[in-house]
Amino acid sequence: GSFTILLMSALTGSVQSERVDSSNVNSSHYHVSVDVCMAFPANIHCDDERVIAVQTAFYHRTAPNKCTRPNVNESASCDMDATQMVDRACQGEHHCTIPLSSYSQCESFTYIRITWDCAIGEREKAVAPLEGLGAQPCEIPDDA
Repeated sequence: GSFTILLMSALTGSVQSERVDSSNVNSSHYHVSVDVCMAFPANIHCDDERVIAVQTAFYHRTAPNKCTRPNVNESASCDMDATQMVDRACQGEHHCTIPLSSYSQCESFTYIRITWDCAIGEREKAVAPLEGLGAQPCEIPDDA
């Protein structure tokens, strides 16, 4: 009923709600925070000028039945920190989707809160800017 919806306003109808800190949206970067019910994929995105710089990602619990989700496993790890997983999928991209299969299967978690910055930059997997367009990581031999 409407009572549940009120309680769930942070999750906007149990799918995904976003908060953009637009206080400095015209500067080189801006900050976004999102809560996603783990029954749905998480969509993380920046505009075409900016790429994702993942800050944090943590699983959270809500009261029962607010967000029913599949893929729970009683023996799954219940580590709340999902930052590395989101970082691997999204760092340096303009947009990315975290599929259900990437979420923790811990039965006590029902939603994930992800925060990221959208920073001016070209789409690239490297965190540090490359020296030249032809730059290659040095551990890859020429004949690879």
